[in-house]
Amino acid sequence: MSDNTAAKESVTATGSGATGSTGYRIALVPGALEVSARLASNDELDILVKVLEANKGSLGKLSK
Repeated sequence: MSDNTAAKESVTATGSGATGSTGYRIALVPGALEVSARLASNDELDILVKVLEANKGSLGKLSK
């Protein structure tokens, strides 16, 4: 990623479950990772965890 402090990358996934709209949003902002999710089942949580784990290497080092 460049040194541009306004740079932001995000991934969004949505679905429709029996309890309404579900999905998650992952945004990589300078120095942080933002995750927002509405999950209706353990299976959806498992998928989100797998997505985070699969992309762990591409996140680079997040500064504290």
